[in-house]
Amino acid sequence: AIEAYRAAAVLDPTNPRTPYQLGVSYEIEGRFAEALEQYRRAAELDPENPKPRERMASLRARLGARAGGDFTRSAP
Repeated sequence: AIEAYRAAAVLDPTNPRTPYQLGVSYEIEGRFAEALEQYRRAAELDPENPKPRERMASLRARLGARAGGDFTRSAP
């Protein structure tokens, strides 16, 4: 799924759904820094949509509950 969303982002870089779905895919794979980056991009493209910001907040809260709360790196 990640490769398909990355290709879609190249074809239509202004579609906010693409970085959002890419963020979800990264999050599922434990690639948290990349997920946060994509959620930020989706929020920039569609500031009226609360979902990307909600996902960022939820992910940060979950990661903050981990030892150290380091959400700048991917999971081991």
